[in-house]
Amino acid sequence: MSSRVQSYIVMSTGVGMTIAFCFLLFGPQRRDLSALLVSARIMRQQLARGNAAVAQLSEIKSSVEQSNTLLVDYRTRITLAADVGSFVEQASAIAERLALRNRRITPMSPETHGPITALPIQISYESDFDGSFSFLREIESLPRAVHVTDLLVRRVDRDERRADSEPGVLRTELTMRIFYEST
Repeated sequence: MSSRVQSYIVMSTGVGMTIAFCFLLFGPQRRDLSALLVSARIMRQQLARGNAAVAQLSEIKSSVEQSNTLLVDYRTRITLAADVGSFVEQASAIAERLALRNRRITPMSPETHGPITALPIQISYESDFDGSFSFLREIESLPRAVHVTDLLVRRVDRDERRADSEPGVLRTELTMRIFYEST
């Protein structure tokens, strides 16, 4: 054999051993690397879900703050006691200031709905349109929950009026409920 062939054999053996060595050395590491890449992808997905949860957390916090604000409003508007006298005095003062005529305020039997009691109150009066509208607006702005359930507005006939010089007189009859906590 010539020295050239021997060189080729030695070189081939060296190259083959180098390839085998690299395959044996880097093969398991390549599998480990692919496992690490899969693990990194899974962690990125989990991190993205966590970031989405954190983003939702600020929305949830805002929603809770709004709910607490509404709850405070609920607590101030639904009183602990009926305090009908105070409501009737406030309604009468509004009616007096607006010069409503032939007014009548009549509390009725309370209706209990779980922890809340609703007290229907019938109110009737005569006025012009502006007076009727102003009364409803001011009653609605009182610092307690008021719910108008029935409203009837009709024109007062000339026969019912005290003087023919009063055009546009309306008779307003309404039923409203005021709310308070049941005891």
